[in-house]
Amino acid sequence: MKNIIKYIPLALATLVVFVSCKREVEPLPFYETGAGTDLTLSTSTVTLNAANAGQNVVTFSWGDPKFATDTANYKYVVEIAPKGTNFANPRIITKIGGINGSSAITGNELNSALVAWGIPYGTTTDLDLRLKASYANNNDMKLSSVQTLRANAFAAPFTLTASATGPFQPTPQTKDNILTKLSWNAPSLSSSTFSYVLEYAKSGTNFAVPTTISFAADSMQKSLTAMDIFQMANTAAIALNTTGSVDVRVKATVNGTGQVSYSNTQALQISPIEMTLYMYMPGDYQGWSPATAPRLASPDGIKYEGYVWVRAGGTGEFKINAEPDWDHNSASYGGTSTASGGTLDASGGNLKWPATGKYYLVNVDMNEKTWAVTEITTWGVIGDATPAGWGGSTPLTYNATTNKWMATIVFGSGQFKFRANNDWGINLGSQGGDGTSIQPLKAGGGNLPAPTAGPHIVTLDLSNPLKYTYTIQ
Repeated sequence: MKNIIKYIPLALATLVVFVSCKREVEPLPFYETGAGTDLTLSTSTVTLNAANAGQNVVTFSWGDPKFATDTANYKYVVEIAPKGTNFANPRIITKIGGINGSSAITGNELNSALVAWGIPYGTTTDLDLRLKASYANNNDMKLSSVQTLRANAFAAPFTLTASATGPFQPTPQTKDNILTKLSWNAPSLSSSTFSYVLEYAKSGTNFAVPTTISFAADSMQKSLTAMDIFQMANTAAIALNTTGSVDVRVKATVNGTGQVSYSNTQALQISPIEMTLYMYMPGDYQGWSPATAPRLASPDGIKYEGYVWVRAGGTGEFKINAEPDWDHNSASYGGTSTASGGTLDASGGNLKWPATGKYYLVNVDMNEKTWAVTEITTWGVIGDATPAGWGGSTPLTYNATTNKWMATIVFGSGQFKFRANNDWGINLGSQGGDGTSIQPLKAGGGNLPAPTAGPHIVTLDLSNPLKYTYTIQ
């Protein structure tokens, strides 16, 4: 008992010390929520064009949202979207800090957003705008009322340049040489990407019927070879041995939304001369020798034609070569084969004739990379000067040794033409419609004058493609 009493004063002293060290904990501070603010636009309508593309076209302003924090932690987001879309895909402008704030958008920025939303060039549309005000961590977000802005989308200009403009004179020897390089900048639309093609047309036609040159869709340059230039002159109907002009422009299509715009026009001067180009058909039927193979000819490097006798037997396989040998880097085309032709592929397997022991007209389209064959069972003469008149063909006979069609024909007075397969689908006549400019023969050409009345040996030579000739003895 005496010991217990002894420790009581010590316990009381400890309690006093403990109580005297206890502190009151202050309550956490309570901040009021922000009051929010409204968005004000400097204008309700803006006309966008190239002149104001780099300028601020609309300024946005707002008051103090009265958040209970340092103003450095204020966050403002202006949202812009097509009217009625409920801001599903908005253009966003963000600003951190400040009480009475403002921001702006340039003509190019607003136009880029309009184009990305698919608004057609030249079209005015209504846009919804609102302000989101919050703490920097997005807490206590306040939305303003929605404001309306009318704006138009416009085609951002871009510039086409040419390293040379001519006059160019393509030749068979220079057909693969680069004569000019076209280049252009991308339209200033930061939210979009583009696909490009070249268009050209005869100068002065305002691209009424343009021809397209395709290439890698995202490329911003295109080199034109002498062959390209010659084809342009041919398509534009610039006469041989004259100088004419072709207009070229770039067509830019916005990927995903499809708006189309055009560059400036660049004129190219061209002085075309005759430029017959050839391809070769080596194969099993002639010993796989390009140098001695039947040829195809083209006046423009696109559409080729030629006649070929395929001897009987063998595999019937062949290729179409760009050069008369196997040594050049130029393509040797194989591909697919059907009864009427097929496709061409520089890495494809051998082509195959529908049958051997046949005479064919072969047509090649290098734009489409296709080949076609028409079996020719007979050539003949027809006309009021021939035995059957205009009612039927008098046949010629093919000589595989001379590679010519021949017959003895008894002529009367009048005119005649050559045609294949007793049909007008393939026929040859004079270069001039009046029969005065006779040779070489022209597909679908005019009537030919008959020789003196009586029997004559008629020889039709189709071995030189596009230079078809005949003799009468």
